[in-house]
This record gives sequence, C-alpha cells and structure tokens, in this order.
Amino acid sequence: MSKRVPTVALVHDHFEGPTGMGVVLGAHARFILEAGWRLCIVGEDVPDDLRAGADRVVPVRNPRGLPKLPEHVEWCRRARAALRDVRADIVHIHSPWLAPDGHLLTSHFVSQAAFAHDIREPATGVEGLLRQAQSWAKRWTDDRLYRRLRSSTYLSFVSEFLREQFRRHYGEPRGGWIFRPPAPRWHPPDAAERARARAALGVPEGRLSVGYLGGVDPRKGFEHVLALQSESEIHLLFAGPGSERASVGGRPGIGFVEVGPFLSACDVLTAPSRFDSAPVAVLEALSRGVPVVSTSTCGWASAIERHRCGVVWGENGMTLAEACRRAAAAPAERCRALVDEFGARRQREVLIGAYEHILG
Repeated sequence: MSKRVPTVALVHDHFEGPTGMGVVLGAHARFILEAGWRLCIVGEDVPDDLRAGADRVVPVRNPRGLPKLPEHVEWCRRARAALRDVRADIVHIHSPWLAPDGHLLTSHFVSQAAFAHDIREPATGVEGLLRQAQSWAKRWTDDRLYRRLRSSTYLSFVSEFLREQFRRHYGEPRGGWIFRPPAPRWHPPDAAERARARAALGVPEGRLSVGYLGGVDPRKGFEHVLALQSESEIHLLFAGPGSERASVGGRPGIGFVEVGPFLSACDVLTAPSRFDSAPVAVLEALSRGVPVVSTSTCGWASAIERHRCGVVWGENGMTLAEACRRAAAAPAERCRALVDEFGARRQREVLIGAYEHILG
C-alpha cells in the first residue's frame, strides 16, 4: 500500500518578494513541493512556478483603498471564509488573526515587544496621529490575539531574537521552531562589477563606502546613519523610502535602488534599527560578501557575532563610524560561512521536520 502524501495549506497574501514575508512564503511553498508533498495556496501574488506546482490555488484578494490594519483584518476575514472549503493535513498561517483556523502560526513580528523597544510611529500632523492610532490598535489587538491562542496551536518564528521577545511577553511557545528567510546563493561581485557600481553611485576612490537601505523611518535608526556624513573617510550611500528628501553631504539621498548593484558598491552595510525581526537586506549584503553593522535588536545579531562577519553596535562603546570601519575589515569567507549556515537546504530540513513533528 502506498503511503498517503500529506497536504499543506499555506495562507498569506504575498508569495513573492521583495518583502521578508514574501521571501519566506515563496521559500516555504517551494520546500513543500521539493519534499514531494501536496501544496494548497490560499492567497494572492502567487508566482507562476508555484501556481503550476500547487495542487490548488484559492485566490483571496486584498481589499483596496483601506488603511493597512483594516485591510489586513478584512483580508484575514476573507481567508477564513476560503479555508472552510480547504482540506489539508496542516494549515500553516502567518497572522494571529487566523490562529483559530491554523495548526501552525509563524510569527514575523510581535507588536508588544516592538513597543517595549520604543518602536512607535512618528506623530507629525494629522497623518502622523492617524498612523500612531493605527499602531496602537495593532499593538492592542495583537496582544489579545497572542494571549488567546489555543494551547494546541504550534508557533514558529523568523529568528531567535523574535522567539525570545515572545517568551518575555507570553511564555514558552509550543514548537518554537525558527523558520528564517533562506540566504541567497553566494555571489560576491568581481572587481569589474564592483568598480562599475561604485562609479555609478559616485563613490570616490579610496573612501569607505557605507550603505544603508532603511530610508527615513526613525525605527530604522536613520538619524545615526546620517551622522556618518561628517566622517571624512566615509562615503555614505543613503537609500530607501523617502531618502531622496534627505541631504547627504550636500547631495540628495538615493531613494529606491536596485539592491544588487547598490550592495556591489558597498564596503559595509549598516542597519542600526531599533527592532527588526529578520531583515532580508542583511542576508542580501552578506551573500555578496558585504559585512554588516547591526544592533542587538536585529534578528541576525547573534549569527553576525558568531561568524564575526560584522559588528553588533550600540552596547560596546564604539561610535557607528568605528563599528563600520571594524566591520569592513571582516574577510569575505566569514560572510560566506553565515550564508552557508542559513542556505535553502538547511531551512527546508527545519520546515519539513516541523511539519513531520506536527503530523506525528
């Protein structure tokens, strides 16, 4: 008698990048197919290869024109309705709003923990006050949803840092696996590619090129990054949402960029955020041989320290400029060691192992 093949229903509104959640969801779907299991997708933004490989795709459209939190709540309502017609051995969800309908919840963010680290929306003008109100509502609802989780619900997290934050606020999670975003392949730029990238972004010869991709979001620590422009030996590449409105050494910030060429021009990437569960920009940088300066409130901090492929800044007495100079000296093979540890094969083993545990 042939063994029955399990079916996993993945539930999310984005199954492709460039966001961290899109990267994780796309990877999970491919891991399920590579394991020879059946895949049901409940959501939208599904890449063609996943649509072709899945046994079933149940489209759930995002409502248009709503603020972010009401949009997410309405999407979850639609997803719960769609799940009534889905038969799966494991329903894998990524929002606490769907917890009553799932076997396994992967947490990408814990609002209560972020608030405790002073991650708050800036309240400038009417729009700022509305964003702050929405942030408060999200924190309050997330807190209630996490506290009301069923004892039978398994949980996983995108980093050890986020799991530890959950433990501090809600106790020991059932399962507690770490499903990190899988690292890209190792592909550092060659000398010619690096020279072209530096020329395109105007990096002077002999200057230390420090990249930043967080834009002007205070939660990303941009004010610390802008202070680097006073360092004569550092050329700051300041990019991300709203960065074009900032002045960097008498020139405007870069704005949105194509990440690959941008990182090819960098000697080091700085990400001094106040709370970041598992930023994919850090993995992208390390996969191109670019060391990283992060904070202890970044999901990659412990791995960066362990592999010595950058500096965890903020509690060691160094200025950010000193941390960037020290990080830039890290050999490329240390970056590669971290990339190898968190490659796709290892992440697939963790995911399928968790599924097998739940089924067992």
